[in-house]
Amino acid sequence: MLSLRFLKIYCSSYEKDSRVLLPKGLDSLPYELRLLHWEKYPLKSLPQNFDPCHLVELNLSYSQLQKLWGGTKNLKMLKVVRLCHSQQLTDINDLCKAQDLDLLDLRGCTQLQSFPAMVQLRLLRVVNLSGCTEIRSFPEVSPNIKELHLQGTGIRELPISAVTLSSQVKLNRELSNLLTEFPGVSDILNHERLTSLIKPVSSNQHLGKLVRLNMKDCVHLTSLPDMADLELLQVLDLSGCSKLSVIQGFPRNLKELYLGGTAIEKLPQVPLGLEILNAHGQHFCKECSD
Repeated sequence: MLSLRFLKIYCSSYEKDSRVLLPKGLDSLPYELRLLHWEKYPLKSLPQNFDPCHLVELNLSYSQLQKLWGGTKNLKMLKVVRLCHSQQLTDINDLCKAQDLDLLDLRGCTQLQSFPAMVQLRLLRVVNLSGCTEIRSFPEVSPNIKELHLQGTGIRELPISAVTLSSQVKLNRELSNLLTEFPGVSDILNHERLTSLIKPVSSNQHLGKLVRLNMKDCVHLTSLPDMADLELLQVLDLSGCSKLSVIQGFPRNLKELYLGGTAIEKLPQVPLGLEILNAHGQHFCKECSD
């Protein structure tokens, strides 16, 4: 067992608790472990003397964990961490040392109240905090992140690094009506997707490379600045912005425009190259442009 590299313990989805009982705790785990997959892990932490220096993937979904372990551990090989639905989990600060971490899945960790700054984790690409209802602020993360899943969190503010991301970013935040503040955007140069803002920026001068702007279901959004200077913008989705009544201007290269569910009655001149205008349920007046 000392040289065991892969350990998987599964539980049926209909079982509330694990059938693996450890009334006296767990003394240790194999030193050579690369994969530790233990669904509904029954203890509050991993063994104190466990050295995860070879661990590549850690999956303790639906566990009773409160924290991973005590003290500093060598996490040089750790790339994937899945702790989803570990509803007693309150501390993940240990993971800040995992320099090669690629994916962190914390879905449904309802007792987790904070997410530590992980700017130094340059290889981190995917963070899933969906359903972490007690998390109300999101600290700075690496600009290399590709996907942020924030659905159902209590987050009310996104820091600048959360949207100053490299191309092909997926920012998933369906409950955009919780977001009440968006800090300065002076460094947003290469961002291609900006999703679910409530307060629009007052100037577009730093968004010159924006290609896709998705503000769907931003129910507190009432107005937008003139966007004519956003010459690279091709897709603008404002559907579901039920309080939005005025748009001042569109970028000339806009290809797709979604306005269903808004309060807009008059449209400014639409670009000649517009390919898709989806305004289901809207009734624009005659002054609107062809």
